[in-house]
Amino acid sequence: MPGIADYFKCECGCMQSYASEDTRGGITEKEAEQIGWRKINNAWRCPKCCGNTEALDKIFDHAQECECLGCSQGQEAVQKCEQEGIEKVGWYGHMVMSDPDYPHDCNVHTHGIKENFDHLDLQICLPLPQYVLQGVLNTITEKIREGEVFEAGKVYDGLLHKEYPLTFAASTECNRDVLRIIFPDQYKNLDPATMEPDYKKQWDGTF
Repeated sequence: MPGIADYFKCECGCMQSYASEDTRGGITEKEAEQIGWRKINNAWRCPKCCGNTEALDKIFDHAQECECLGCSQGQEAVQKCEQEGIEKVGWYGHMVMSDPDYPHDCNVHTHGIKENFDHLDLQICLPLPQYVLQGVLNTITEKIREGEVFEAGKVYDGLLHKEYPLTFAASTECNRDVLRIIFPDQYKNLDPATMEPDYKKQWDGTF
């Protein structure tokens, strides 16, 4: 029977561990769910990261050293921030840097673009610095707001920087169709047959 470590290490963005009087070695998946944990995309999420505030209020104490908005201010603050993003610019983003279902465990994605601009939401699966990821999403979503439509398989030169090509690939995120942004390797190569391995992994899971 699986041990406690299999179920009580959050595999979402925070990667924090939790303690509870109810936890013990050999806990089953059913028992984990009963005390608030949820399995999403084949990874266990703590009550904070999966939004199970009822369980949080009852038994869990999130690690104090985590500085994410959800940990520092609670799930309601996260939801408020997301709603403000929708009202202000029509979309918001999630930066999940430890999702084993995606290349490099990186699942950075948007919400709201499909509903508000009739364009597929975006995804990035390359672990770049946060300010770079945010800048890329801001630049491309602004183009979408202006009416540009991006297509899978088409190469876009100069979208982010002069002579810097990007392309898009069809993918899914939590059962949603999305466009994954594919970055070139250091030789500006986007061909999955020849690009460097770390960059080639961006194509995994696309179709």
